[in-house]
Amino acid sequence: MEKKIDRRILKTKKAIKSAFIDLLAQKNVNDITITDIAKLADVNRKTFYNNYSGIHEIINEIEDELFERFKTAIKGLDTKSELEGPYNVLIRLTKLLDEDFDYFKKVMNSDLKTNLSEKIISYLKDKLKDVLKRQRCDYTEYENNVVVEYSISGMFQVYNKWLYNGRREPVEKLAMIISNLFFDGVRKHLKY
Repeated sequence: MEKKIDRRILKTKKAIKSAFIDLLAQKNVNDITITDIAKLADVNRKTFYNNYSGIHEIINEIEDELFERFKTAIKGLDTKSELEGPYNVLIRLTKLLDEDFDYFKKVMNSDLKTNLSEKIISYLKDKLKDVLKRQRCDYTEYENNVVVEYSISGMFQVYNKWLYNGRREPVEKLAMIISNLFFDGVRKHLKY
């Protein structure tokens, strides 16, 4: 049986994480202190240490939560059909970003971006590699890697720019453009 967490603890942890993310928008992660976080979260240092052993634990928790949200957003999709028309995947991912835009923007413009981005990119690359291997047996590992690297890295950079520039284009338009580019590029490498 899963142990239920007290709502007060969840509220305190949320305040601490929010304060940390706000500070990341202003400072380098190495310049943030426990005192800074506690003051902004309106908790004392003891309360902070009752919930976290240090800043590294907040970082890990934030990254893990965002990565789990990302995996949940694309869970259950038929990867093969989505490769042939990845619009639905892109809409889900874009809506995930759109749901909590300010939070994601702060994270993606902070020092946390690198680790989180690497986790997400690695996960997407592994998914795409599996599909390509199943669809085209005569692909060399090198060819497979080129397709995967080009497709996933390009898509991720477009989303990063969109997020950084304030989401000027509608979600659906962005997803359609990326879907068309992705489909037209990868389609030639799928075996029918």
